[in-house]
Amino acid sequence: MSAAFFQPGRLYQHPSEGVLLVAHVGTAPAPFEHHMETLGVAFGWRWGVSPNGITEGLGSYTTPDFFGWEPLDDTHEEPFGCLWCGDAQHHHGHQHHPVVGMHQWERPADVQVKARMRARRAADTDVHRAEVLAEAAQAEITPPDNDTVARRAHLAHAIGRGGRWKSGTVLRWYEANGYTGCTVHTARGDLVALASAGVAERHDEPGVRYYTAARQGGDRRG
Repeated sequence: MSAAFFQPGRLYQHPSEGVLLVAHVGTAPAPFEHHMETLGVAFGWRWGVSPNGITEGLGSYTTPDFFGWEPLDDTHEEPFGCLWCGDAQHHHGHQHHPVVGMHQWERPADVQVKARMRARRAADTDVHRAEVLAEAAQAEITPPDNDTVARRAHLAHAIGRGGRWKSGTVLRWYEANGYTGCTVHTARGDLVALASAGVAERHDEPGVRYYTAARQGGDRRG
C-alpha cells in the first residue's frame, strides 16, 4: 500500500469495521514508531450498521492497518453536502446509500469539507489546463498570414496601453479599427496567441476570463 492511502477528510469502508472518516494521518517520531505503523496511523471517527439497519456512531478510532479498507469516493460531492452521500441539505430527504443504508442529511465534518474543496479546486485546475491546451492548439491549426501577424501586433500595442481585454472587447476594437470579417473565434485565437507569446497575461476569476498586458518578468499564460 502507498503511504498516502489514508487521506484526511476521506471516508473509507471495511467489511467488518464499518465506515471510517479520517481526521488525521501521522506517524510517531523515531525511535517511538512501531513496525506496524511505518505507513502511518489513521485517526478518525467510525460508524457501523446495527442488525436493524441503523447507522450508529462508534466513537473515535485509530488504525495502522490498511488492509481491508476501501475509499469511498465523495470528493466530487458538494463541499457542504451530506456526510455520507454529498447531497445538499435542501433536497436530501430520506434516501438510501449503498454503504450506510437509509439515512437523512448529516452535517459533514470540517476536515471532510476541506478535502472536498481541495478536490474541487484540483478538478477545476485540470479543466482549465485542458481548455488552455485546446485553445492554443486551435489557434495554431492555421499558420498566421501577414494580415494576421499585423492585426495581432496592432492588438498587442492596444493591450499594452492597459485595461482588461475579453473577446467582446477585442471584437469592438476590431470594428473601431476597420478589421472586417473577424469573429469571436478570431478574438479568442488572437488573445491566446498573444498570451502564448508572453505579450498578454490571462486571468481567470469566478465567472469571468480576461487578459491584460503581461507584467515584465511575469509568468506567461496560454
